Amino acid sequence: EKMTLMPFTTLTVITDVQKTIVGQCIGGVLYALLSGQPLVVLLTTAPLALYINVIRGICDDYNLDFKAFYAWTGLWNSCFLILYSLFNCSLLMKLFKRSTEEIIALFISITFVLDALKGIIKIFRKYYLEAPDSYLHEYKATHEALLNTTSLTPDIFYNSTFNNSILHNQSLDHDDAQHGKESAVLSLMLMFGTLWLGHTLYQFKKR
Repeated sequence: EKMTLMPFTTLTVITDVQKTIVGQCIGGVLYALLSGQPLVVLLTTAPLALYINVIRGICDDYNLDFKAFYAWTGLWNSCFLILYSLFNCSLLMKLFKRSTEEIIALFISITFVLDALKGIIKIFRKYYLEAPDSYLHEYKATHEALLNTTSLTPDIFYNSTFNNSILHNQSLDHDDAQHGKESAVLSLMLMFGTLWLGHTLYQFKKR
């Protein structure tokens, strides 16, 4: 499965969670030893998540290796950081006011909200709107196939216990393979639950 919100979710979920944690640990240790600021904790930020999402999109569009492209992007950024430190470009930060930071944070928030809405719309189109048609089509095809393989008339066939047991087994197999409207509703509940949890934690932090 693929997801699109966090840095480690641009690849496979299980392995890249571990890679993200290990990468942050290695970067944090090196930063603490070499930067002279051992108390600074390095964490994955929201802009980094958006950058990785963009890099993943570029790799998908041009059939590039994501890991190699992502590694070279990091090396290129490290060259810029070295140049910034040599020429003391941090002095330029005094030109930026607090409003600039808030505007950037607003754009990042809007991007995440739009990404979540696009995801929930895609889920509803796939599992809520298209699911009933696919169910009816497959059930109809199953009925026709069973009628062709038996000598029973349609009335006797649909009323027989043999047909009911077959349809019951078929529905269980079908439910195990696909999901219906409940998946879309659950995704909507998870989205609003995540929003509520984030807002609650934010209010708790303000206190």
